[in-house]
This record gives sequence, C-alpha cells and structure tokens, in this order.
Amino acid sequence: MHCPPNLVYDPILQTCTYPKDAVSCLDHNDYVYLPGQSTPVPHVTAPFDVSLVCQTNHWPNGYYPHPTDCSFYLQCVDGFTISIACTAGSVYDPEWKGCVNPSLAKPCNDFRTTQVPYTTQRYVTTTSPRYNLTNICFLYKLPDGIYPDPGSCVHFIECTNQDTKHLICPDGLKFNSKSLYCDDVHLVNCNDNYNFQFEHIVVR
Repeated sequence: MHCPPNLVYDPILQTCTYPKDAVSCLDHNDYVYLPGQSTPVPHVTAPFDVSLVCQTNHWPNGYYPHPTDCSFYLQCVDGFTISIACTAGSVYDPEWKGCVNPSLAKPCNDFRTTQVPYTTQRYVTTTSPRYNLTNICFLYKLPDGIYPDPGSCVHFIECTNQDTKHLICPDGLKFNSKSLYCDDVHLVNCNDNYNFQFEHIVVR
C-alpha cells in the first residue's frame, strides 16, 4: 500500500497515518520498521481494516468517526484513509467536531454511521476586551462544559476540572453560543458570543 507524502502505514489499523500516531498508540512486543526509520517500533494486529473506508464509501475529504475505536478518528484525503489518534484520555465526538474529554462525548456507538465531514485548525489566541481567558475556568470556578469566547465568533472554551482549553471551530463554521456547537455561519449571531458574560454562570 502506498501512503500520501508524510504518512506511514500503521499496521495496527492497517491504514496510512501520521508517524507520531503510528508510534504513540502501539505497545505490543512485536516490532516492525516504519519507512525512513532505523529503529523498530511495536506492532499488533488490527481488529478492523479501515484502509479503504474513504474510497469504498466515496466519502469526501473531511473527518469521520473511527468504526471501532473512539480514541481514533479518520481523515479522508482524496480517497486515502488516514487514522489519527486523539490525545491520551480523550475520545473523538462528531458533535463536538474533535477529540474531547469522555465526559463530554456521547457514547461512541451513537455515531457509527455519521458521515458529516469537517476540517480543523489550530487554535489562534484571541483577546477579549473584558477577560483574560488564559485561566478563565479556574478564575470563575466554572463547571465542566463548553463556553463561548467573548472575544471571538470562531473560538470557544472547554472547561474540565477548572482547566481551560481554547478551541477553534473548523473552517466555514462559527461557534453558536445557544447550542454550544460549531454551526453554519447563517445560524450564528456573533453578538451573542461577544455579549457573553462569565459572571452570569451559576456555579453549583
């Protein structure tokens, strides 16, 4: 199997993936050599072959739930299937459009047939005229959950145990402060985000 540039074949999921994900998720005692590496990495057999999922289903470029493992998700790129691992302790949730704390995600099986693609971007720091958002969850003792970023219409905040994580909606979507999801631009009133006040959140 030939992988797109910068990707390697992951024997666990039997598909192309980023080298960091191919190595980080393996912990068995069998070893294989990845292209361009002289050091062997562990190898185990995958329970499900996802290598042709995008091509077989004719899925457009975008991101999809992994069919058997919620700690992974799939990226379709021109018919290629790329398996990507979530960071340790998180799971992929299509409603949140990314990897989240398991307490925020619906059960994985709820999304096995979900076929709505999206794209991701890295978070770009924004400034709010009223708030220092660096430790906003801790400063306001916010309950676990998702909150608007009052300085942006595309950024939002996730609080987990008063730890603050800054996130960004995929291209073409904006954060809807009413539904607390990234949503179509025409369904979002950015003024609701800009007028959001952390002081009005009731802490129980």
